Amino acid sequence: MIKKIIGSVALLVLAAGANANTVSLEGPALPVTGGDTFDVNVIGEFGATGMGAGGFQLFWDNAVLSLDNYVSAINLDDQLSCPSDNQPNCPNDPDGTFSNVFGNFNGLIAPDAGPTLIGTFTFTVIAAASSGAGSTSTALTMADFTPFTGGWFNNGLSEPITSPDLIGTTIEIQPIPLPAAVWLMVGGLAALARFRRS
Repeated sequence: MIKKIIGSVALLVLAAGANANTVSLEGPALPVTGGDTFDVNVIGEFGATGMGAGGFQLFWDNAVLSLDNYVSAINLDDQLSCPSDNQPNCPNDPDGTFSNVFGNFNGLIAPDAGPTLIGTFTFTVIAAASSGAGSTSTALTMADFTPFTGGWFNNGLSEPITSPDLIGTTIEIQPIPLPAAVWLMVGGLAALARFRRS
């Protein structure tokens, strides 16, 4: 009997410790290179509580990536903010941060709705490794940002919910390949040097 009680308590503790709420970033499946533009989707999943309000900050290396745009995908009263701009489509922020606080009394993500698109960031690669170097990567990370709403709330905004696990992503960046004409020119110069010696 005691073993059964201890096992039940352990299962309850494990279930309480698991967070069903997540907000994650989904970047491009393939590597990108200098000058490429790509999208990063923000996906929310909120289990039985759904979600009506919350906020996150996004961080990136502004020496590698330039933020071109953010488009909200859910019906909400968005309070998008960059340190220098409160417009819905923020221009590139020199600090490499983007803050997004959102809420709607009608609810944003219904309970048990499954993965739901919250919004899409568009970035451009402004720096890539030079040809001959290996590929590099840059991280996009997230943190809670809820100064206006005071936290994350359920679908009806009637009670706070556990802050979601915020899951970032890594963008693989390939070096810019040398154009084929350069390789032809190098081959031609090598052949010319060999011909000159003989």
